[in-house]
Amino acid sequence: MKRGLILALSCWLLGFLVGCLEVEQQCTINADRSAKIRVTMAFDLGLLKRVQSSTGIDMGNEIMEAEDTMRSLVQQCFSRAQGVEAWTDYSLQQEEDLIVARMTAYTRDITHYVLNPEDSEVPNMTLKWHSTPEGHHQWQLHLPGVNDHPEDPLPPKVDAEELKEILTDRRRQFDEEAEESKVLFDALKIRSVLRFPSKVLATSNAEQLSRQEAAVTFSGKRFYAMMEKILADDDLAKRAFGQGSELHAHLALPGSQVNAWLFGENAPVTVTTAAGGRDLFDYEKELARAKASPPPKLIDDER
Repeated sequence: MKRGLILALSCWLLGFLVGCLEVEQQCTINADRSAKIRVTMAFDLGLLKRVQSSTGIDMGNEIMEAEDTMRSLVQQCFSRAQGVEAWTDYSLQQEEDLIVARMTAYTRDITHYVLNPEDSEVPNMTLKWHSTPEGHHQWQLHLPGVNDHPEDPLPPKVDAEELKEILTDRRRQFDEEAEESKVLFDALKIRSVLRFPSKVLATSNAEQLSRQEAAVTFSGKRFYAMMEKILADDDLAKRAFGQGSELHAHLALPGSQVNAWLFGENAPVTVTTAAGGRDLFDYEKELARAKASPPPKLIDDER
């Protein structure tokens, strides 16, 4: 299989298998930012079959090895996650055409938590926090490599002739892999559901679910549509690849503009909450239980 668009959503989406993953993180956050995160990763066997049917690419080995692949991805998270004091409540099972892994992480400070920082096969959605001038708390979500760019891109670093070659190459790559990649991107979803210790006051590029809950959803379908739009527009394409960016990796466009395409608003991805609040669970007590029942080692040697 060609290694290009299918294998490159961004700097953190480089593996083909990521297109088969749906990742959801249910985050319960205390007033001191300690948190527990229930992670669910679903590997879509049906999608592999659809890719095979629509493109003729033989996915037999990938389908046969899917369960082992999921174990390897989960083990990467157990071994490499940042800010995690303990993992617990692990399960892996097949549900129709899905292989679903579930596990719970405990972190002393959710702004230090990164699910899998060293590997591109499992996407990350990171959370930052600061206090506003009004005394509220503002939480900002980033997808590394996608919507975490500076608002003012650096001047282009390539000359006109080189830029022309770059755009020709990026467009060719996109067109050559369109049939396979569209199937994958249409299925890709990354979602974080955040339950806060205090009232949600405002959101941008996020959905308020209840008085103290909000969710942020990244859709591969919207990302694919964004790339189609950029590559079809000479001015946008020149700006996006003016620094020689790889396809889908750190496009030289303002982060707020990327957010408008991905989430709907020309603004950061934020949730503003009231200050303070009451703890939603006893972190120390649950952490002790988690340390007493850690998940198993799933593979002998990491890939």
